[in-house]
Amino acid sequence: MKIGVLYTVKSVLDTFPQTIVEEIGPVDFVHILDEELLSWMKEENKVTPRQEKRILAHIKKFEREQVNLIISSCSSLGDLLQKVKDETHLPILKIDQPMMEEACKIGTDITLIGTAPTTMLPSFHHLEQIAYDMGKVIHITPILVERAGEALFSNQHERFATLLLEALKLVPKQDVVILAQASMENARQSLGYELNLPVLSSPNLFIRNLKQYLGGV
Repeated sequence: MKIGVLYTVKSVLDTFPQTIVEEIGPVDFVHILDEELLSWMKEENKVTPRQEKRILAHIKKFEREQVNLIISSCSSLGDLLQKVKDETHLPILKIDQPMMEEACKIGTDITLIGTAPTTMLPSFHHLEQIAYDMGKVIHITPILVERAGEALFSNQHERFATLLLEALKLVPKQDVVILAQASMENARQSLGYELNLPVLSSPNLFIRNLKQYLGGV
């Protein structure tokens, strides 16, 4: 099995492949890290032709490397991948898909919390589409806490979790909380304990889903 993984944040590249190997065994990876693409998305605040050209170049590289599937490890890429998905024969698995499906199964009042502006709208659209496909009516409360992102990338993990908790406590009604970015995973357990609610993050649910997917391939 040869898997291509697309990253926009180095911290995910540093941890995610090892998690996959620990759960499903040896894998031949092709990694592409493109932090500049994420910078473009922050600047342009929408999908643009140069973004499409850039991600298509990455997809063509994966095809040349003859990978069996592509994993997108960045939730910010959701709308962009939707634009180009028909340009390749390769399956593209989004890291946040199983998490969002699980949230829609759990309840109707869903809080989507993130720290990166580029993530929120693609994640909102993705969650809406999944609910529609499932025939589920949901209410989404999006919360952006940029200060928490600054704390996370300064390795202030306690402050990171505290800022998220403060924001989530202001939501009057919520059945389940979605952590919009894979990099937020380390706050999942503490937030779940403090809020007494299901708090979902993408890596652990994605790995479980990937095992099932590969079992059927």
